[in-house]
Amino acid sequence: MFAELRQSIADWIFRASVPEAPPVTLVQRRIFILPTRQGYVFALTLLVMLLASINYQLSLGFILTFLLASMAGVAMLHTWRNLAHLKLRPGRCDPVFAGETAHFGVTIETPSQTRFAIAVRRRDEEAVYADVVAGETTPIALPVHTRRRGLTRCGRLEVFTRYPIGLFHAWSYVDFHLAVMRRCSPRNSAPPPRASSGSIGTMRAPRTSRRGSRCWPTGCCRPSASARATGYACRGPRSRRRAERRTARAASRRSRSSRSPPRERGAVVSPP
Repeated sequence: MFAELRQSIADWIFRASVPEAPPVTLVQRRIFILPTRQGYVFALTLLVMLLASINYQLSLGFILTFLLASMAGVAMLHTWRNLAHLKLRPGRCDPVFAGETAHFGVTIETPSQTRFAIAVRRRDEEAVYADVVAGETTPIALPVHTRRRGLTRCGRLEVFTRYPIGLFHAWSYVDFHLAVMRRCSPRNSAPPPRASSGSIGTMRAPRTSRRGSRCWPTGCCRPSASARATGYACRGPRSRRRAERRTARAASRRSRSSRSPPRERGAVVSPP
């Protein structure tokens, strides 16, 4: 419930979809912090201890309660400092074949001290943890499984930490508009290319099934019946325009040949 509330608040705050210019520095106004489930349970326990100490007038109870409360305040400060002033930059996003695992790359730098248990994740996915050493660039790769070809966008990234004792959750958001291209995966059973005797490098025609339909590669969107019938499948706009011009020229030649009278064999046409 608390995670959904935090996510809804974040969606309301970060409504802009403009990509941020790297590097992005996590300053004070970009970092948010709230207690975790363990933090709320810890706060409830401190409240019960305080009420019991007041009811029974226990001096040692007051000492223990305020000591634990001060430790929680110090832990909140350390959680915020573990995320403050980090610098994030977009990394590599190499294209992959459909069905493979793509990776969105992000690099993190720290200007001063070493940061522990820094996590980066996409929405509703598993986080990737890393320790950021001072003076070094730490790359983080976010895996995503691809099924079909096309362009996969990373979306907004959440950078968070719960160091050192997990009572508080400090987080921030960055959006570099990362994207990775998914290509059609080759078939393992496809025959290798074979050169013909007339020219070198001529490829074999596309393999067809027993019914005569073309076997499409994995991850490709099969075209509609009308596109397959007209031959426009897997063609770009220029190829389609060229095909239309060729069809129009062929139709005009057939119409001219049908209108012209047939000539006898061996007849000589006199000039006008």
